[in-house]
Amino acid sequence: MKKTLLLLTTFILFGLFAIPTQAITANRDCEADFYFDRDSVNQTTVYFYDLSNSIYSIYSWTWDFGDGTTSSLQNPVHTFGQAGIFFVCLTIESGDSNAYCTDTYCMEIDLTSGGGNDCLADFNYTIDTNGS
Repeated sequence: MKKTLLLLTTFILFGLFAIPTQAITANRDCEADFYFDRDSVNQTTVYFYDLSNSIYSIYSWTWDFGDGTTSSLQNPVHTFGQAGIFFVCLTIESGDSNAYCTDTYCMEIDLTSGGGNDCLADFNYTIDTNGS
């Protein structure tokens, strides 16, 4: 969320206009965040990891995978029906008896390129038989 606010501020400082696709609030009591990894065998299977934080206890995670499916697990594994580009959102809710906080973080996930061999470590070596 912080990065998005800084990016919009940068656009305004340079005289450019940015139209956000959703309302942006500067709520620091809770902040939704996540990262993901793709399965090395099935490239449409994605492991999502919650990185959210809150000054209150987080009691609800709502994932929208951008393909018409959702999950309420904290760290879900989702298999998309096909490769594509998906707009995945995580909404968290937190609070206690006196306060309530909610935040949403969205990320575009590109499953059109392969994984696996796109990132392949490799090296070559030669044995020095002369001892030099």
